[in-house]
Amino acid sequence: MILNLRAATLAGALAAAGFALTATAAPNVRPGLWEATVKTQVPGMPMAMPSITHRYCLQKKDLVPNTRQPDQHCKLLDHAISGNTVSWRVQCRSQGMSSTGEGRITYAGDTYHGRIVMDMQQGGGQPMKMIQTLQGHRVGACK
Repeated sequence: MILNLRAATLAGALAAAGFALTATAAPNVRPGLWEATVKTQVPGMPMAMPSITHRYCLQKKDLVPNTRQPDQHCKLLDHAISGNTVSWRVQCRSQGMSSTGEGRITYAGDTYHGRIVMDMQQGGGQPMKMIQTLQGHRVGACK
């Protein structure tokens, strides 16, 4: 279960990633190389999961950071942009686990913060909730 939870954590860390969002007014965000830290909490889990930090290239058309795993299949149910905030709802399937969730990320030029809440179900097991807190900052130009 922990292995699947780790896969879900990596995959669910912005599960809507890779979906290009189009908008009439884009948030205040500078494209480039970004470093993101995702802190995951699973209520009721006896041990804390370590934060995950990664770097990726952010383009204005990809307002949700790209962390989706290759074996994850997600469907963007809806999204909205309001000022500097992007919000979305997503439904995913991966390794026998189904999940639905919603996320919100607010940009401020060279930084962002956000939160994702995923409700997960694996087979006939107990449902789980995963809460992820997001922090990111621009570190330079993409290579």
